Amino acid sequence: MHAFSCLNSLKRTWRFRVLTVLGAAAVTALTAQDRVSVTTLSSWSATGPAPSVAQDQNTIILPAGAQLARTFPSGLLAVHLISRPFFGDAADNWPALEVGPTSLAFVRIDATGGMVLLGDKAVSLPSAIDLGNDGRSLKPLDLTLNFDPAANATTLILGGASYKVTSTTSAAQLQVAISAGSGVDWPLSLVEVSSKPSSAESDSSSSPPNGGGSSADPALGSATGLPPPSGSLTPIDAAARRQAFADAVSSAAAGDLAKTETTLAEIGHYPANTSGWELELASGLVQIAFRLREEGSLASSAKVAQLVLQHLDRCVQLASIAETDAAGSALELAGLMKDRFFGDLESAERLYQRALIISPGQMSARSALDQLLASRAFEQKKLQAWSQK
Repeated sequence: MHAFSCLNSLKRTWRFRVLTVLGAAAVTALTAQDRVSVTTLSSWSATGPAPSVAQDQNTIILPAGAQLARTFPSGLLAVHLISRPFFGDAADNWPALEVGPTSLAFVRIDATGGMVLLGDKAVSLPSAIDLGNDGRSLKPLDLTLNFDPAANATTLILGGASYKVTSTTSAAQLQVAISAGSGVDWPLSLVEVSSKPSSAESDSSSSPPNGGGSSADPALGSATGLPPPSGSLTPIDAAARRQAFADAVSSAAAGDLAKTETTLAEIGHYPANTSGWELELASGLVQIAFRLREEGSLASSAKVAQLVLQHLDRCVQLASIAETDAAGSALELAGLMKDRFFGDLESAERLYQRALIISPGQMSARSALDQLLASRAFEQKKLQAWSQK
């Protein structure tokens, strides 16, 4: 069952909104389906600086370096979040939302915001988020992150599109964690968590929480395609991932790309020299390439970018017949690099088209191709208008 459809059958809903007093306990049963509204933070654990309340009395301010967390029984788990996150240019300054084994990081790429969905592998989403002068999203982002352990998948729903990543865990408890970056606070307008333990029976008649949509809503896209890796996974917390990424950036800046690859591979989940390993490694290198370019290390960033393309090419070569979505994701990411890093729009167009031929359901590639073609058509119209003057 797709995680988006599963959202409609969730049995329990936890929602926290801020009242005047954070410490007051106010829990009210809402429906016969045992929905619970938590109007304070008393059931959430906070580490780092204490959260505060904005003047509008409806927004939680999560201070820089702080984290809110809560544990739920293993099962369907969905988080609906509305906020204007800050998009950090350094790994330790990335805000992150963690739902079970999956995390969503908000990263700065050049002058726009990007997102990385990290499950069993990292996927850089093709969406470019407009940023304000404060480095936050220009408009509030309304997103839902759904984890379905039965399908070993997490789905991100954002702006009418959805992106899926393989996520595997055998843990009996799942954690939802919201972490602000080390330098900037994170105002949270709405956080709504919905959970259905695995032992609970499905109830398809229950209504979805805010932002969920109807059970007939289709999945609009996928950014994955790899089966879960064989064997048990070693849990790696967000802090360890961020530190490993920071170490990989330092190695790349120093020109030691072999060490960069080794460092990223240590926090990966797939056996070496497989399509999953190549794609996961390339996804991390993409972030490093853009990071180094933004810092002015043009020569180092160009070398990393070329390495990205090499890994993506090997991913396509290694992908089996059953991994067409993985090959499509690799071609899509290669198109993204040609488009936004190298400025080679013709190569980017060909790569996006190849991705759609191999994996027709790769709707994020379709969206990226449509945006590229629309941009080229606009530039051609501008050129024609200028030549007629």
